Amino acid sequence: MLFTTRHSFFLFAVTVIAPASLIAQESFPPEFIAEALQRAKSAPDHRVTIELNAPIDVVFDTLLMRLADYSDDVKSVAFEQTGATPQPIGVGSERITVLESDKTLVQRLVEFDPPRTFAYFTDMQKSEADLPIDYSIGQYELTEQDDGTVRAQISVVLQPSSALTGFVVRRVFNRAMDRDFKRAAAFLNQN
Repeated sequence: MLFTTRHSFFLFAVTVIAPASLIAQESFPPEFIAEALQRAKSAPDHRVTIELNAPIDVVFDTLLMRLADYSDDVKSVAFEQTGATPQPIGVGSERITVLESDKTLVQRLVEFDPPRTFAYFTDMQKSEADLPIDYSIGQYELTEQDDGTVRAQISVVLQPSSALTGFVVRRVFNRAMDRDFKRAAAFLNQN
């Protein structure tokens, strides 16, 4: 079986192509992550745009924190708070997603400008989930339209963990991403 999760693969499997030496490291250099984020904005592997009839702050909060409301494979989402005093969510915060398999996916925010944009870096070395990727970048851009709706553009890049299965991983990923963001739009437009 290619994945251990069904529908949420797209939510987290946003990555960039990197030399094998980077994949073996415990952490990724900030310059590398910045390049990957730029690629997600300018030349993503896949991009989905959805139109929403909800206030921009509601859209932002839902896409950032309420994945369990529109993805079958997500149980919960929380942000890791380190230190004695909880800090506000921002660049450097880690979103911990518990999947239905009870495995976690850890995503560090690398861009955060509420309610307009956020981006995360998924480092599979920190995650427990068994997804066929090495790491990922996901970038969300929200724009208020003149008619009061919100356009959400979600862009991703991904690095399959195997060159042999890369084509299949990308194809399944793209289909799942399209399906799940269609569900996110339905959820946001009904509330």
